[in-house]
Amino acid sequence: MALPTFPTTEAELIEDTTSDDMLNGGHRTLFFPLLLAALALAEYAQLTGEEIETLAAQTEADAASAAAGSGTEASVANIRAAADVAHYLSMRRVVASQAIVALTDGSTISWDMDAGINVSVTIGAAGRTLANPTNQIAGKSGFLNVAQDGTGGRTITNWG
Repeated sequence: MALPTFPTTEAELIEDTTSDDMLNGGHRTLFFPLLLAALALAEYAQLTGEEIETLAAQTEADAASAAAGSGTEASVANIRAAADVAHYLSMRRVVASQAIVALTDGSTISWDMDAGINVSVTIGAAGRTLANPTNQIAGKSGFLNVAQDGTGGRTITNWG
């Protein structure tokens, strides 16, 4: 279940009604619309509370399941490989899995996405070949930063 839609119109009616609006018979024409608006806001609050209770119960069930299950934190390698294991994710490991990893310069530069999702390489000669990344899976993307050494004039001429 998703959170209910906030009753904006009803809330605006209540917010915009002043005590002056209730004078000289205004209370007779505004009483029922204001009552219905208040009921709509009360229903919204009730449904929102029920949704929060449902989410809290799910969180409690997930925590109990994790404690009873593997209770194992996914490693950086698990995350980089998108391993299908029953481990929980921690933010520190997710962030660590995104750290930039240096590739080794050579005539052919290899990129293993299990070893690093975001990578950099400084090329030290012209005519380098960049091989296709290995261990790619659908939905996995990464960042490649290529720089030249201080001499300059370096190139990648062959792309995988």
